[in-house]
Amino acid sequence: MVKGVTILCNLYTKTWDERLQNPELIKFFLTNTLLNLGLTPIYDSLVVKVFPVQNSGGFGITGTIILTESHLCCHTWAEYGFCRIELSSCKEISVDKFKEMVKAFFPESQLDVKTIKWR
Repeated sequence: MVKGVTILCNLYTKTWDERLQNPELIKFFLTNTLLNLGLTPIYDSLVVKVFPVQNSGGFGITGTIILTESHLCCHTWAEYGFCRIELSSCKEISVDKFKEMVKAFFPESQLDVKTIKWR
């Protein structure tokens, strides 16, 4: 039986937060988070794209990276001060350490976190 965990984070911060608007910072966040958790990113799978948000005049960023253990993705809506982060891993990881890393990158944010264990 495959064991693992999926961590879903809804992150709320100030509108137009620079970190939610900068593709290079999202790349840094994704790569740094994985390395500090001891996960194995497949580097040529890192993709970060900027896209317009319909009917808002804003834009978002989606970043994802495939891991040998599963994946990490991040979606931002800067005009709403919102970010959705999902980490799935079949390797045992510390959920608390992951939350600490997210809070360190977005220190003034509010996090709502849900953890789903795989059977």
